[in-house]
Amino acid sequence: MPAFCAHTPQELEAPAHWLAQELAPGDLVLLYGEMGLGKTTFVAALAKALGSSDAISSPTYSILNEYLCTKGHLWHADLYRISQEEEAMDAGFFEYVHRTDGILCVEWPQNAPSLAFLTPLFKVQFSKEPNQTRKISIDRVWNYE
Repeated sequence: MPAFCAHTPQELEAPAHWLAQELAPGDLVLLYGEMGLGKTTFVAALAKALGSSDAISSPTYSILNEYLCTKGHLWHADLYRISQEEEAMDAGFFEYVHRTDGILCVEWPQNAPSLAFLTPLFKVQFSKEPNQTRKISIDRVWNYE
């Protein structure tokens, strides 16, 4: 799967556009990377690529924001403040995981480890490279039992 480099927030549009073409309702997108590497900006670019005209904001405090796009709903979750998976359950987050009428994007998915075992999903890894460059790697994962 592809890897992209971005020097500016605008350059996150290319990987977001690529991913938008690959996504289908029911897909799960897990966004990994340190704080400040552009995960929320990437989701905003993804929403735009999916035809949403909504203003995208970080769901750090609300846990989940919902937007409309050409492929149904786009749910954007941020589990940064979740310290145990049970907290995500109590907040109603897992009600969105198996829905097939939209796409779920999750920042800080490592705080709900069972998400990594679901399918189908895309893992998007953000890493810092020299000269303030961000590397964005996108992998499609199929977890079969």
